[in-house]
Amino acid sequence: MRKHLENASKLLYTEITKRERRRNQLTYFAHSPSDVHPDGQLLIEHLQNVSALAAHFAAGFGAAAEGAYAGMLHDIGKYSDVFQRRLGGAPVQADHATAGATAAYDARVAPTAFAVAGHHAGLPDLGTRYDTDTTLLGRMSAAYRATLPDFSAYRQEVTLPSLPPAPPFRTSPEAMYTYTQMLFSCLVDADWSDTGGETESHYASIDTLVARLDAHFAGFAERGELDRLRNGIRAAVLGHADARQGLFSLTVPTGGGKTLTSMAFALRHAQVHGMERVIYVIPYCSILEQTAKIFKAVFGAENVRLHYSAAELRAEGDADPNAFVSERWDAPIILTTAVQFFESLYSAKPSRVRKMHHVCGSVIVFDEAQMLPTAYLRPCVSGICTLTEHFGCTAVLCTATQPSLDRLIAEFAPSADLLELCPPVYADAEVFRRVTYRFEGSLSDDALVARLRDTPRVLCIVNNRAEAQACTRRSRRRAAIA
Repeated sequence: MRKHLENASKLLYTEITKRERRRNQLTYFAHSPSDVHPDGQLLIEHLQNVSALAAHFAAGFGAAAEGAYAGMLHDIGKYSDVFQRRLGGAPVQADHATAGATAAYDARVAPTAFAVAGHHAGLPDLGTRYDTDTTLLGRMSAAYRATLPDFSAYRQEVTLPSLPPAPPFRTSPEAMYTYTQMLFSCLVDADWSDTGGETESHYASIDTLVARLDAHFAGFAERGELDRLRNGIRAAVLGHADARQGLFSLTVPTGGGKTLTSMAFALRHAQVHGMERVIYVIPYCSILEQTAKIFKAVFGAENVRLHYSAAELRAEGDADPNAFVSERWDAPIILTTAVQFFESLYSAKPSRVRKMHHVCGSVIVFDEAQMLPTAYLRPCVSGICTLTEHFGCTAVLCTATQPSLDRLIAEFAPSADLLELCPPVYADAEVFRRVTYRFEGSLSDDALVARLRDTPRVLCIVNNRAEAQACTRRSRRRAAIA
């Protein structure tokens, strides 16, 4: 009985709310009262705010017009009576995202249709018109069968921006996919930021970070051949900082100061070209944490943000600013893993994709580039080339042993010129030599044991256990040889 009374009260409240809205010139709300919006948020206000924010975000890749268009369309489905009743407490379901997607689809603005359709549930597959309502075309077919609530009241308040121009690279499937995902990222970030009352964070400028790194280097005295070579490598690399944006390789021998040299280039290059951040992509969490300690000491912990699995697992409300940093990459220096970077680049989830528009106009350093997963090399290289060719990024493939990616780069970015930053003369410096390889030919067991006996410390690798045991028995030393 009590449950029936509660339901009846909700329905009565809903009807009263509906009559009140009509009496007050049909006031439509986007959200119920909250800490951010104690009286609820007017729908037209939310649409205008999201439109302005999405346009601001999308300007980073030349899509401000479509960002504004998507922002104004994304919640027009909330102008239906059924959605307004739901806000009033009625126990009804209301699909509001498909309405705006339908309007964009009818206007032949496909990227906006995808972004609006998925701004809550995630980017849908295209599908076919015979699908269920989980794909974009399936949802359009359902909408045309008059299964959507009437949302035409939006025309009383909303003036849609002019139709945006088509992207200049619409003939490239890879570029169109990334463009759609970037637009989706802008819309999700704008929507969540306005709903949650979030404001932009403030960080040190790129100019300030360059000055801090220069001061760090100035504090080191040149004490020997190794320091001289490291300084020479850094000077040679920085000599290319004003080169055009695009693809670079940085092949520095182990011990050559690769980490700080690559960051020095990235920051100086960003400074020259007016770029906003450096994203440092590292293969392993252990290396990421070591690198983070170095960067935080130089640039200040407040300007360095980490995104890796451990950051995502922290509890909500954690004071650590890296907790839940996966939603936004707005700091000037981002450290992340290759898994996180490429999974986000190809993800459809709003929480993963929200940050991706901040990648546009960034310098992306791929540390230990030889560790890019071989099984997924094509999509990885395709993504890198697309970002550098169409979205204002510079990518630096940084390693001591550069992988051979020329063929793939030529396929995905035919006009790209992969420029090596470090002169090859440094690779042959004796001070960097850690290992000497020498072919000895065939050795008898006795000759091998004699060689081992004359060596203070040795690791000997043979082809099976029996051979290892035989060598051990012949050796007078008791050291285990594996």
